[in-house]
Amino acid sequence: MTTAVSQPAQNFRCLEGLRGYMAWCVVASHAVGLTQTGADLPHFLLYFTNGENAVNEFIILSGFVIAHLIVTQAEPYRPYIVRRGFRIIPIYCVCVLISALAPPVKFAVAAVLGLPQPEAMAAELAAIASNFWQHVWLHATLLHGVVPDDVLPHSSTAFLGPAWSLSLEWQFYLIAPLILWLLRKSIAAQALTTAALLAAFFVFTSGEFGEWKYPSMLFLSIHFFLVGILSRLWLDALARLKFWIGPALLLALAAVLPAVRWELAIWAFFYMAVVNERFAPALPALVDRPLRWITANPLIAALGRVSYSTYLIHLPLIAIVFALAAPFIATPGKSAAIVTMTLAVLLTIPVSFLLYWLIEQRFIRIGRRFHGARLPAAVEVA
Repeated sequence: MTTAVSQPAQNFRCLEGLRGYMAWCVVASHAVGLTQTGADLPHFLLYFTNGENAVNEFIILSGFVIAHLIVTQAEPYRPYIVRRGFRIIPIYCVCVLISALAPPVKFAVAAVLGLPQPEAMAAELAAIASNFWQHVWLHATLLHGVVPDDVLPHSSTAFLGPAWSLSLEWQFYLIAPLILWLLRKSIAAQALTTAALLAAFFVFTSGEFGEWKYPSMLFLSIHFFLVGILSRLWLDALARLKFWIGPALLLALAAVLPAVRWELAIWAFFYMAVVNERFAPALPALVDRPLRWITANPLIAALGRVSYSTYLIHLPLIAIVFALAAPFIATPGKSAAIVTMTLAVLLTIPVSFLLYWLIEQRFIRIGRRFHGARLPAAVEVA
């Protein structure tokens, strides 16, 4: 595959919708888990509270978006990585600081549930305190996810649980141009590079190099990044044959790879929407309209734009709300926890928009002014 020349950027609205859905799946998973209400939900709703699947979907999406950016913009490495840094590091720093100042979320929720303080959480805090400066320096570099948890306990989640995936994202940003360069050289190079990356995945998941609580080291999640990257590299070629071939191949993979079937099935659905937007429209109006409404209606697109803030701030905010509410709750228990959690979840929406406007947008604009010509806004928001 030869290197493409610079092309006009395209901002896929359906992918903003996917961000919104997945961010709120993560919020739902933590809300249900912390309040211990999973057993009270209808079985089908549990699929919408699976945070692990949602984060994996974010990883696929990241692979697609970064591949799209690199394919459509002939940009040197330095401005590329500077802009990526301005995109995620400021909001990450703000939310890590808020989380460090907030009470431990499990302690706060336990008080409202009327349960004893969790001993495991106390042991975790003690382990973090005993290696405090190691955690600080690793979090400052955004490489805290690289270190195995059996080498430095709780390395990937010391100050903010969801931040393990931000470290993973940063690791990917650092070497994504090299991966894309190899994958685009030729079909043979693409096959060899894919095989080498998958081999690295199997080596690191074997435990040979350590154990991670979450797949926060790049090669533990490289298969999901590859799904997104290859989906973008083959997007136009497959869609020109038949618009349904790409989604059909993803569904076929989902059928033979049950461990990742939900991630691939969801991606197949949104990939159909991507093809539809790319070739505007590829589908009949009877299908096009409901597909666009599901994947890119104004509400979910707006939630998708602020999904980084939502993803990072919701746990610290839950901790703060529960800590403030606990002294006023006369009868601790599950009912009190559900009411308090509802308030915290609802507050997450305006707080996410506030952080997006004050932090994310401001530093995205600053990033555009550094080292080179300004990129189209659609690419920067991606």
